[in-house]
Amino acid sequence: ARIVSASTEMMLSTLNHDASMLRSYLIKESSSQTQASKQAGNSSREPQGLLASLIHALLHYQDTGLKAQIGDIVRYLLDSTAMDVSPERDSFLNLFYDEHMDTLLSPFLQPDMWTEEGQLAKDVQNDTEEEEAAKAKIAAAVALNGTARGMPSQAHRDALTEMACVAARRRERKACWDCARKHVVELLSFSVEHHGHRIKYYMLRNNVMQAVTALLAAVDKHLVLTALKFLRQCVGVGEVFYNRYIVKKDLFKGVMNLLSQHLHRNNLINSAIIELFDHIRVKNVKELINYMVDKYRTLYEKLDYVDTYKNLLVKYEQNQQYEQDTANGLTSVTASSADTDPSHTRGARDGPRRGG
Repeated sequence: ARIVSASTEMMLSTLNHDASMLRSYLIKESSSQTQASKQAGNSSREPQGLLASLIHALLHYQDTGLKAQIGDIVRYLLDSTAMDVSPERDSFLNLFYDEHMDTLLSPFLQPDMWTEEGQLAKDVQNDTEEEEAAKAKIAAAVALNGTARGMPSQAHRDALTEMACVAARRRERKACWDCARKHVVELLSFSVEHHGHRIKYYMLRNNVMQAVTALLAAVDKHLVLTALKFLRQCVGVGEVFYNRYIVKKDLFKGVMNLLSQHLHRNNLINSAIIELFDHIRVKNVKELINYMVDKYRTLYEKLDYVDTYKNLLVKYEQNQQYEQDTANGLTSVTASSADTDPSHTRGARDGPRRGG
């Protein structure tokens, strides 16, 4: 563990000094492996090398601190703004998306290997077998030895200890997989911000947005917040593609369920939802405003603890009026009537009113 930790520290220091050097090494490493595979007569090969090892560690290592460091390393490598030379940028991003993106997103895209809860299927099977074995030992200890003077026998105590160890290992593994999914979604959000058409086409081909927004129904709040941040990033880049995809797949359904669950709660999830809605309203993202109001208007009309939802309805009415006036040829109506903020006195930034 110390060696791995020291290695990640060295890579972070290298990336801070000269990230292009490590990217060049990874490109050359992949090229040499491809040539070796062709010479061996293998038309396809499994991704190997340093980058594949980093992604494997991000997904499978149980040390959450180490996962955070590896997530930073991958983020440094994927930062297209730090790639000055276009050939280097294209070569490295092609390498990453062609050979490693499927592995990175495997917790969301490979249901044969991962469960809906984001755990390895083989781990779940092992946990079940270990738990059944521990239960059988407890039953056998009780049946054979019973209790002595009201105290459990040694065999009984050993079986109970084993059961407790099985439960502890299960909790540790679940925390490991939840942490892995969190870092994967954060890297995905970073890619949405920086990689333009590459990540857009990849998500379209693999239905990534649907898989990630399923985390909105997760029990763990940090996964819910990560999914909300991802959705916020997709909306924030201002791409029509993402807006239309959200509308087509009804990806705000999970957000509305969260909104219903967290009404009047002054917590991070409610604040994140308010900020998302406020951004859509202020930027006047018409595709999303029409979709949100047409489909979920009855919910907004019940919400009065902040002005965000009321102002969203006002913005919708302004847009509808502007389109109607434009269709009727009323040139006196300007675009500013539909693009200005309907409320300058109070908004979501003021927070919920007490006692609402």
